Amino acid sequence: MKKWRELLSSVGLTDSEQKVYLSTLESGESSVQHIAKKTKLSRVTVYSVVETLTQYGLMSSVEKGKKTYHIAEPPERLITFGEEQLQKIKSTVSDMKSRIHDLKTIQSGSKPIVKLYEGKEAIAALQTDFLSLKKINTVREFGNLDIIKHHVLPERDLKPFYKKLESKRITRKLMFLSGDHKPVKRGSEEYIIFDAKNKFEGDVFTYGNRVAISTFKGKHIVVLIENDVIADTINELLDQLWDRHQHTKI
Repeated sequence: MKKWRELLSSVGLTDSEQKVYLSTLESGESSVQHIAKKTKLSRVTVYSVVETLTQYGLMSSVEKGKKTYHIAEPPERLITFGEEQLQKIKSTVSDMKSRIHDLKTIQSGSKPIVKLYEGKEAIAALQTDFLSLKKINTVREFGNLDIIKHHVLPERDLKPFYKKLESKRITRKLMFLSGDHKPVKRGSEEYIIFDAKNKFEGDVFTYGNRVAISTFKGKHIVVLIENDVIADTINELLDQLWDRHQHTKI
């Protein structure tokens, strides 16, 4: 019987529920008073447990005269109950998987870290932060190349950064709007160029668990967000755009 107690615990039955079920299974039709005496539980506890087991489909009741007797359902019902609990657990785990990001956003240490940079400081800050990360496999960027060319540092000033970038052998997926400029290809960079048909004056740049969002309207401003969930979301969005326009890459 010890093994059965372990099994019943595994499917979620409490110690009191196990005692009441097994006692009634052995005794047959039993009153609350009889169950309480045999299990050494209070009558209040037995009433509550019988109600719960009845809801589980493991017990039923019958009226005889002025007395109510409780009956344990056949042991086979325990198998059905266990299968029902298993399905509930599977459903719960599936729901947990679909909602795991909700917890990640409140997990200690994983709240978004947001920094704001302006002007020339923005470019230098991004370069320093980028080079400080050890593991970066892929960089993604989407922006207006014509606008970027008017705001970033001259090509000659960026050469030291590009040299360090190439030494890391990082794959770069770059998507630009452009009507006037063609990108200078370096190392493992790949480009997709879209016609600049609108006034989009921003840039989205992702690396590691960072997302840098820039606006070039007026003063150059960069909002740097450090967060796994946000980075994963933007990366997935940019990858979807990249895959849809593979045929246009250069």
